[in-house]
Amino acid sequence: MSWVIRDYRKEDLLGCVQVLESNLPDYFAEHERDEFIDDLQSRERLSEDKQWPYFVLASGSRILGCAGYCVDQQYTATLIWGMVTRESHGQGLGQALLNYRILHMLGKVRKVALDTTPRSFGFYQKQGFVRTGFVENGYGEGLDKILAQLDLTVK
Repeated sequence: MSWVIRDYRKEDLLGCVQVLESNLPDYFAEHERDEFIDDLQSRERLSEDKQWPYFVLASGSRILGCAGYCVDQQYTATLIWGMVTRESHGQGLGQALLNYRILHMLGKVRKVALDTTPRSFGFYQKQGFVRTGFVENGYGEGLDKILAQLDLTVK
């Protein structure tokens, strides 16, 4: 399968929502669907220089994954809305999206933060992320939240 990672465009919204929906309810809480749509639509209303980076991984016209990040004043990037379709889990697409984001932010940040579910944390832990916190039911009933960081200044 051939694929490409490119910048998100507003016409990608439906495809990205389908990616999220394929991961309900094990990786995202039902209420997050509306938050996700809201975030992407809010991003579109910003001027181009104020939009946070968001990318899609596509094979032809089909979106198989999407992911982004934002940067704060302390030079910490927070990974946001990273996901691949459920049937794409374990095929290296999530790894490709993570690597793409990290390469995109190199030189701009010192640390990368994220929050994720226990089901996904093992993937990030293998990439060097260290757990920094835990919130029981952090995303909703039965869906805990793990906080983690990756230090990009360590060589």
